[in-house]
Amino acid sequence: MAFAFTKEDIPQFRKWQRDLLGCAEFFWPDVRFSNQQRGFLEELNKIVSAKLKVGDLKDKLEAKVKKSGLKGDDIDNAVEKQLPAILDKKLDKEEKKYYRKIGVSVQSCNGSGKDFIAACITILFTLLYPNAKNSCTANTGQQLKVVLWAEISKLLRLSRKAQPDDKLTILQQLLELQSTKLFLREAQGKEWFTEAVTVNTSLGDEEQAESIAGRHEDYQVWVVDEGSNIGVPVFQKIERTLT
Repeated sequence: MAFAFTKEDIPQFRKWQRDLLGCAEFFWPDVRFSNQQRGFLEELNKIVSAKLKVGDLKDKLEAKVKKSGLKGDDIDNAVEKQLPAILDKKLDKEEKKYYRKIGVSVQSCNGSGKDFIAACITILFTLLYPNAKNSCTANTGQQLKVVLWAEISKLLRLSRKAQPDDKLTILQQLLELQSTKLFLREAQGKEWFTEAVTVNTSLGDEEQAESIAGRHEDYQVWVVDEGSNIGVPVFQKIERTLT
């Protein structure tokens, strides 16, 4: 039986945008998340939730400013001037801390389940956030294909089915995994997708950074595998796209 989104699903998916662990536990009910994995998802969730709240407050302010009759750059200037006071009033102490954060790192070690978490994040961010343009990168194409992309394929296959006798899982029906892209089938991979981007570490740091330039969208996540082998300018470029 084919699975399809309905209007009734929208509130739940919006809730999952701010509850990544809950979403992961729904789609992978047979997985026992370790304390490390749960802690990572909870920490990432604090960042995402804070940034979404800031985005909502900014959108409301921008709509209010537009109604005042301002146009063009005057709108941007007014929002930039008024937003800090609104954030100071509307955000709690934890949200003020987390909305400025860029991401979460996992120290390299054996048995941490970081490949699983990297694949899990890639799937969830592709699924939950409209018109997201996400990127996954590593120091070699082999690392992306053999490790991360293989893990994504496995998690799609092992996820929840709508009915026990279905041949495909819900995620296999909703998402398509290609050699360098993961995307929502309904969106056809044109404006809403995750892309595998290889950083050639044999190049200089600045040339590495240029290979990932030009990626901007309201919703985006960067998953960096084996980050210790990637140059600092690459991370600096990523940080600029996320601010």
